[in-house]
Amino acid sequence: MTATDPGTQAPDLQVDSAAPVAAAGRGTAADAAAIMLERIFSQVAQLMVFVYAARVLGPTEFGVFALASACAVLLFRVAEMGWSPFIMSRGDDWLVVQQVLFVAIMSGIAFAAVGACAVLLAGLDQDLRSLMMLFAVWIALANAASAQKAVLTWAARIRSSALSEIAGEAVGLVVAIAALKQGAGVFALVYGRLACQLVVLCVTFAVTRRAPRRGLPGPIMRELAHFSLQYLSSRILVNVRLQFSTLIVGVFLGPTMVGFFRAAERVAGSVTELIYVPGQVLAWQHLRRARNGGTAETRMARISQTLVRQCTVLTALGAPFLVWLAVFNDEIVRGLFGAGWEPAGMLLMILALGRLPMFPGVFIEPFLTIIGAVRRLPRYTLAIFLVSVVLTMSFAPFGAVPLAYSQAGVSLFAAVRAVQVFRDTAGILPGELARSLRGTFIALVFGVAALFIFGHAIVAVPMHPLLFAVLSGLAGGAVYLAVLFFVDPALGALLADAVKLPSRSSETLS
Repeated sequence: MTATDPGTQAPDLQVDSAAPVAAAGRGTAADAAAIMLERIFSQVAQLMVFVYAARVLGPTEFGVFALASACAVLLFRVAEMGWSPFIMSRGDDWLVVQQVLFVAIMSGIAFAAVGACAVLLAGLDQDLRSLMMLFAVWIALANAASAQKAVLTWAARIRSSALSEIAGEAVGLVVAIAALKQGAGVFALVYGRLACQLVVLCVTFAVTRRAPRRGLPGPIMRELAHFSLQYLSSRILVNVRLQFSTLIVGVFLGPTMVGFFRAAERVAGSVTELIYVPGQVLAWQHLRRARNGGTAETRMARISQTLVRQCTVLTALGAPFLVWLAVFNDEIVRGLFGAGWEPAGMLLMILALGRLPMFPGVFIEPFLTIIGAVRRLPRYTLAIFLVSVVLTMSFAPFGAVPLAYSQAGVSLFAAVRAVQVFRDTAGILPGELARSLRGTFIALVFGVAALFIFGHAIVAVPMHPLLFAVLSGLAGGAVYLAVLFFVDPALGALLADAVKLPSRSSETLS
């Protein structure tokens, strides 16, 4: 069994000494903390805008915005192609990276123009047409910002990338809230997004101080095109699947139910991003370091060991938060959105539990890229996409709750496929992953029991529902960690190392 597809080679197996790869080894814990801080701040800021907008706009108007946003996100993902992962996996010097950045920015502008033309020809009403035109501008800005953040990751400036995102989200929050207070309606949400991406672009360019450059050599351009088409065929299926449920709810159940469904998705998605995004960003560094950190004969063994460790740590850190969302779904929805949003509670519970099996899938993209098996990505995502379409179309006519269950089924199938990919490409057996998570499962049982016991003990105390959920969650989390450190000290040590900040770290930009 080979670790890669025949004839497929990772784009950066030979690392040029000019690339700042060595800098990636310094301050990993600080990088992890920076990413987590950025994700926390970003999700809190976005959730604040979401909650305030939901209270101001109501489910129906918010549902219309969600449908427009879903269309814009799909076009943005097409414009992204594979520029960012191509940059992050390279071993070239700055010139090539700047040239790839130029191609990425031009792609964003081109697709934004296509979107704007489509809007003008679609015969939409004035407000919706204006909304979609603003989204077209956002596509160009967001694509450029995404490529710029990839450049910072390549240059081992993860903390700078995180700070740029924090600055952007802070400005976007202020702009969106101010516009909502001025009565801008759904346009306020787009204004916030535009402001965010503009700030991210300004900060990232200020950090790198390197402009995009034309003249990417033909061989690298062909490699980039081949790489990007492979990624696009994979990512577009992923993003169509992610936005598909929102669009289908709009078709079958109307914009009001879209509002409820999107509210539940947004809360579950906020917590999920706090877990998935840092895990995937760090996976690029850890897996690349494992690949380059020894002889070719032991390369796959190093990568496999790193993959199992990363998956174990991410699951142990993330699973308790999703369980907490599921247990206190009603309190969280009432605390965030107030009266009138109760139908979102049951949806939140199902969607949160449905995300529990998805942790292995977080590592598929960096793993297959690092080992030179990118061509497997389209097959992996196509299978998930087809299952998603079948389940979504089958369950959507029966209501939002059956649709939410169908999404949980898709997540379970995706997890099974991810484990199969790990087995076929790296020889990682499902039993090996399961054994590494045994302590996590045991600790979760005790943690959930503590949630119910503590919640029952304080249920008679009058307090805000969100505060009730948070206090109960803290109690359950403390029990979970105590049991985890007791039954699996090795995993506990890994978790402690993952969240520990070094006494001194540095970032360099060569």
